[in-house]
Amino acid sequence: MEILLKTLSPLLCSTGESSAWIDADVRYDRHGFPYIQAKTFKGLMRESALEVCEICKMDKSIVDRLFGIKGRENPGELRFNNLLPEGYNNEKVSLERQKGVLRPSFVKSHFTITISQTNIDEGVAEDKSLRKYRLIKEGTLFETTIDNVTEEHFDFIKNTILNLRYFGTRRNRGFGKVKLTNSDKVSLSTIQGVNGSITPIGDSYPYKLYFTITTKDPVVIAKIFGEQNTVSTLSHIPPQLIRGLVASLIMDKEKITTETTSGNPLFRELVLDNNVGYHPAFPVSDPNYEKVNYPVPRAYGYTKIVPDSPLEIIFGNEKHLIPEKGFGHFEEDIWIKNEVSTSFSFHHSRNENRLAGRSTKNDGAIFYYESIDEGEVFQSCITGSFHNLKYLEELLGSKNGEHQVGKARSAQYSRLTFSNFKIFPLVPRDKIVSPAYITFLSPTITYNTFGVAVPDLDMILNEIELICGIKIENTCHFASSADFVENYLRVWQSKTPREAAFQAGSTIRIEFSGLLDIDKLEKNGLGERKAEGYGRISILPLPQILIRSYEEKDKDNYNTEEIKSNPFPQGGLLFNLFEQQATVDFITRLDQDAVDFGSKYTGKIPNSLLSRLRNNLIASQSMESWTLFMNNIKGKKAEETLEKYLLMKPVSGLEIANDKAEELKKDFNRDLSFDNKKHYWSFVFATMREKNNKNEIDHEQQ
Repeated sequence: MEILLKTLSPLLCSTGESSAWIDADVRYDRHGFPYIQAKTFKGLMRESALEVCEICKMDKSIVDRLFGIKGRENPGELRFNNLLPEGYNNEKVSLERQKGVLRPSFVKSHFTITISQTNIDEGVAEDKSLRKYRLIKEGTLFETTIDNVTEEHFDFIKNTILNLRYFGTRRNRGFGKVKLTNSDKVSLSTIQGVNGSITPIGDSYPYKLYFTITTKDPVVIAKIFGEQNTVSTLSHIPPQLIRGLVASLIMDKEKITTETTSGNPLFRELVLDNNVGYHPAFPVSDPNYEKVNYPVPRAYGYTKIVPDSPLEIIFGNEKHLIPEKGFGHFEEDIWIKNEVSTSFSFHHSRNENRLAGRSTKNDGAIFYYESIDEGEVFQSCITGSFHNLKYLEELLGSKNGEHQVGKARSAQYSRLTFSNFKIFPLVPRDKIVSPAYITFLSPTITYNTFGVAVPDLDMILNEIELICGIKIENTCHFASSADFVENYLRVWQSKTPREAAFQAGSTIRIEFSGLLDIDKLEKNGLGERKAEGYGRISILPLPQILIRSYEEKDKDNYNTEEIKSNPFPQGGLLFNLFEQQATVDFITRLDQDAVDFGSKYTGKIPNSLLSRLRNNLIASQSMESWTLFMNNIKGKKAEETLEKYLLMKPVSGLEIANDKAEELKKDFNRDLSFDNKKHYWSFVFATMREKNNKNEIDHEQQ
């Protein structure tokens, strides 16, 4: 269902954040476009739906069915999306390609206004009560869609939309009045199933299925631990999430339940029996997906007192080095660091007291979501037989490759797109000689003799010897950090055990006799629960000295070069914004040139003449009417004064100095109209008068 929203009064959908100048700000993206969060929209729609049930005396269970129940895993049948400025969603790709053409500051000022308010006590402003707000302008149009609306519930949702008349905060002070309409179209969601099935074949790991994952929405892959009111996200996509998605898709396709999964041969083959190896999805930093950014091996460290010092190998180093963190990739002997872009979003909820129109002390909650930004790209692989991988390619590619993962799947978050599937046979690599550096790409779990998860290096070394048939010498170095792992399994609606593990990035340096089989080690992994994606490792090159280089993404990396022609499709939102921005820039340059020109004549032209000239110029509707006025002052003292300073001719023709006129035409690709010249000279006269007054004040003070 397509929805259109029009603001009938200024609207404040606060982010919950403030700055030195703004006490309550609206949410906008990195290009400066404001938007209304889907979670806000869903919450208001739910309250409106309850009101509709009360008005129409309907059973309120329909609200729980469509919107979900707070604290339950089932998010409800409907899915809500962010409300974006009308036309923006269709043109975002053009904006990304033309990055730097539209300034975020201009876009923000186009859609928003700032106001100040204060509390008055007995006719006097209260101390420290001044507040400044940024609001979305009245008359702004937003559009969005509600997915999964069926014909059965179409009329109910339509009435819910019509009943919703206020958005945001401070609604009892005249803000947030809106009008919502719908297109009367129902977009029924269709699930494209995967044709055919497979016969389980357990023929080891001769192939790898590579694919990319792109975040279509902000995505929250929640960490288990953190601040109580903040849900933080991982900055990569763990293999457990990909495996869980596969399990969910198989259950939907095969029509099996959680009770019958273990008895289904296909489910056991692809999910339970470790015949398929799921790997983490790490961020990529180039359009060809060749530069995959892995966890920084914790064998690298830097000097604490000089954070930007070159990275060095921690093993055997006499200096105390702090292990590096994050993601990056090698380019020859240089480690290029590249972090995933994430953002924090403020949300609040109301439980029962919706009539209050706000969160109260006894009812409601405030919380933050950290999410991976929309448009981030990751690469992963799955290892297994050709038959299994071909099936998984079709499974993950179903529904155009779009799937939902993580938290808040019904509003604003969770959509991923799987694409660029490629299956390659594994080409055996040469075995390597001692020493070797083994880096954990995912958390690695080991159990002691009592079955308790305890990170144990000796057990890892014994497993390496057993897998590769080598003998590890007594000398061994380990740079590691312990962590805890715990997951929520949506398929089974339960948590996995919370267990201690070696953190991703932990690195072992081993010296051994014999040859180390890299393929066997990477295929098998290390530790326990490998079927879930734990224990994935890699042999990475470790140069002795590395330059610590950063390739961080700059959200405000906008070009300063002036764009002369409009690069956007004519008639669209971006085209119109560019034209308005160009006009603003042109007028700003006119004003600057006018100030420079007028400042040269301080104290030379009397204020009475300047006021007369400016008032008549403003009243002139054409060049002919201005010429008539200038002809009337010929032979009078005004002409004598202007001639004295060589201004009669340029003022009569509203001429701009040739060098300035040529610069304006070259920089902005437009000719000067009568209105442009009128604006310029009225600003010149105003500048002369202002400078005269300031000069008189300075003279009196002296």
